Amino acid sequence: MFPISGMPALNSLNLSHASGFSSLNSVLLSSQSSNVTNVTSTIFPNLHVLDVTGCQLTGTLSSFVPLLSLKELHGANNQWTGNLQHMTTSFGTELEIIDIRNNNLSEEMTIGMFQSFRHVRKLLLSNNQLQSKELPFDYLFSLKRLEVLDLAFNANLSGILPSTVPISLNLKRIDVRGGILTGLDVKTLGNKYSTTLVLDQTNVNVDSASSSSSTVTACFSLRFQ
Repeated sequence: MFPISGMPALNSLNLSHASGFSSLNSVLLSSQSSNVTNVTSTIFPNLHVLDVTGCQLTGTLSSFVPLLSLKELHGANNQWTGNLQHMTTSFGTELEIIDIRNNNLSEEMTIGMFQSFRHVRKLLLSNNQLQSKELPFDYLFSLKRLEVLDLAFNANLSGILPSTVPISLNLKRIDVRGGILTGLDVKTLGNKYSTTLVLDQTNVNVDSASSSSSTVTACFSLRFQ
């Protein structure tokens, strides 16, 4: 049993890359234990930052005990499964940073997964097993505080990158490497996405009917990775 109790003022817990915590999620962070019913109000009522990067945690995000004041979840390099549908049950709606890269999250990405994340600034989901036949770009671009959207190297992501939907001025990076994007044209890439979009040359279907392929390469070679 990890000896943490009675810390009402604790607002940041950093266990990243800690050794000896392979079962931490079943002791401290799992709702499967019968003695953690009111853990938020009794132990971590003001926890704003949770960093469990590289702790090799297993299970689903919905199996966490409620940490409803959390603003930053740093959970990269673990072994979490499932999807994002029930994140708000465990982490509330105040999350600003969601970093769950390099896990085993799966299932279809839909608008419903993100409807409660109105405050999110960084959404980092790369290197999972997420899928989507139609990425909800329109909705994601409507998140006014979103600065970084990282969807790179998931299982099977595809979608149409919108040419008319306005992008928040705060959005600085869209990483969709490994996905399949359609509906692009040279004008849209140059005028709207040239400073934010990170692609690779194998996943882009560019309509270059009005421009030569050499123009496309010249304009965007610095952004291809």
